[in-house]
Amino acid sequence: MKKYNFNPTTLWPNFRLLVAGLSLLFSTALMGQVTISGTVIDSQEDFGLPGVNISVKDQSVGTITDFDGKYNISTEVGNTLVFSYTGYAIQEIIVEEGQTTLDVSLAPATELLDEVVVIGYGAVVKKDLTGVVTKVGEEDFNKGVIASPDKLLVGKVAGLQIFSNGEPGGGSKLRLRGGTGLTSEGSQPLIVVDGVPLDNKSFASGRNPLNFINAADVADITVLKDASAAAIYGSRGANGVIIVTTKTGKAGKLKVNYSGYYSISSFLQEANVFDAAQYRDAINAKAPQKITALGDANTNWVDEVTQNAAGFQHNVSMSGGSKKINYYLSLSHLANDGVLKTSRNQSSNAALNLGTKLLKDNLIINLQSKVGSIRDQFAPNVMGAALTFDPTQPVLDADSEFGGYFQWPNILAVKNPVATLMQTDESGKTLRALN
Repeated sequence: MKKYNFNPTTLWPNFRLLVAGLSLLFSTALMGQVTISGTVIDSQEDFGLPGVNISVKDQSVGTITDFDGKYNISTEVGNTLVFSYTGYAIQEIIVEEGQTTLDVSLAPATELLDEVVVIGYGAVVKKDLTGVVTKVGEEDFNKGVIASPDKLLVGKVAGLQIFSNGEPGGGSKLRLRGGTGLTSEGSQPLIVVDGVPLDNKSFASGRNPLNFINAADVADITVLKDASAAAIYGSRGANGVIIVTTKTGKAGKLKVNYSGYYSISSFLQEANVFDAAQYRDAINAKAPQKITALGDANTNWVDEVTQNAAGFQHNVSMSGGSKKINYYLSLSHLANDGVLKTSRNQSSNAALNLGTKLLKDNLIINLQSKVGSIRDQFAPNVMGAALTFDPTQPVLDADSEFGGYFQWPNILAVKNPVATLMQTDESGKTLRALN
């Protein structure tokens, strides 16, 4: 039997080496890890802010302040803490070595309060407003081939619903705060362009009464939502007010700007209807005595009445001025086809904003003029006929007495949708000006 001699004096150095190694490893793992605590206060009122969001930049680590504005968060030296709170400017602070306490003072975002808002009879600083007002600037507008200013606001203002019928250059139904009425006109908010209230009622010759205003000329749009609008505009503002302000020239050299857009629109939803083979099988199964009335064609009527619709827009503007006079001139042309064949909208617009100062700047004269010529080609609604017409029949029939289009002789039968489109000529021309 082999004997082992235990000598504590030889084990002790190895044990000390093991402890030293574990201590080094543990200290390395925790090196730089700190817990930061403090209070977030308002810089002006000197009280704690509850609910302030505190996060580590570029990491999914964060916390919020309690009711008294106090917080604590674990992070590492060198990381950046981001303090954000609605209505206050965001602060970013780097955690330094040895730091365990960090008190932060947040200042209100004054750049939003100093914004000038047009409200009717004038313009006021946003912090002085007492009503519910939303202002949408040019940088936030929707982009693309836009025929009228109302399309700029789609999805941009809380409480403002904009319903479009999908036609090229089509009008919109606007609802602010869910207001309703017996007629669509009675529920529409009042639209004011450069201080002039507009009659927004529809008319037979055009799709949208706002198409005479080039959307590219709009500088900003202010939406008045509450009862203060009625105090300014009377009963016409009961459903809210949308104030459109167009661009003006600024002192400086002549500036020439061009913008252009091109778009393609398609009917993407596949029609859930029988094709010709399925249609023949269904007729043969249910009414075989009618089989002789079926044709030999294989026609997709939805494809026959729809198209890939192209649209384009060109805008050219010139602006400039001096200390005494400023000017803004713009010209635009828009053409937009509809997904439904023969449907089309074209408009040509011109705008002039001219301002001058006289009598040692005590007299200011502004001349504003907007003119729009709009041509609309209307297409009858044939989608119902396209979904129900016999897919075994051809589009054209050389022996037909209906202009060369296949057509059932029974006047109560569904009409050939392609024939309805091509044999209908319904158009309108509108010339509208605002001076």
